[in-house]
Amino acid sequence: IKVAVVDTGLNLKDPRFESVLCPTGHRDFTGEGIEDRHGHGTHMAGLIKRYAGDANYCLLIVKYFPGGTGHVAEVARALEYAVEAGARFVNFSGGGLGPEPRESDIIASAENTTFVVAAGNSATDLDATCNYFPACYPLKNISVVGALGIDGKRFPSSSFGKIVDSWELGQSVVSTLPSGDGALSGSSIATAIHTGKLVNAKKNR
Repeated sequence: IKVAVVDTGLNLKDPRFESVLCPTGHRDFTGEGIEDRHGHGTHMAGLIKRYAGDANYCLLIVKYFPGGTGHVAEVARALEYAVEAGARFVNFSGGGLGPEPRESDIIASAENTTFVVAAGNSATDLDATCNYFPACYPLKNISVVGALGIDGKRFPSSSFGKIVDSWELGQSVVSTLPSGDGALSGSSIATAIHTGKLVNAKKNR
C-alpha cells in the first residue's frame, strides 16, 4: 500500500523511517530539497508509521511546503503527482481557504485513492460556512478528520460539523521530529493518526 505524505518533507536517511519508505519516487515541489526543515511532515510520518503497525505499506514523501513563511508550492501539483505515483492513500494534513478547480478535479478523478484531510483549526462550523479545502469538496474519496482533546471532547480549535467523517486525538500528541520527539496539537495530527489506522485496517484484506 503506497501512502503519500503531502507535507513539509522528510530526511530520507533518517533511520527511524528506513524500513517504511518507498524505495523511489519521493518528490520536492518547493525547490529547497526533500529534507524537512520545519518538522511538521516528520511528525505526520511518525504518526502514520505508529498507527499503520505491521501493515504492508510504504511512505511516499511529497514536499509542497517548507514551513514558516516559505513559498507554498501549488497544492494541486503535489496531489496530482501523488496520484500518478500510485498512492492508495494521500495524507494531507493541511488545507486553505477557497476552492481550486484543478485541485478538485484531480481528487475527483482519482477514484481509487482516498484523500485523508484535516478539518482545519479555526473552530469553524463547516456545515454553516464550509470554506476550507480540500475538506469542503463534496467528494466521496475524501475523508475529513477533526481533532479531539485528551478529555475525549472536540479540541477547541478544531473545526466541526457533519462534514467531519472521523475524530481522532489531536492534543499534545508526541511523535517524531527531525531531532528527537515532540508534541503537537491540531486536526493535522488527528489526520495522520486516522491515515495510519486506515492503512492498518487494509492489512488483512
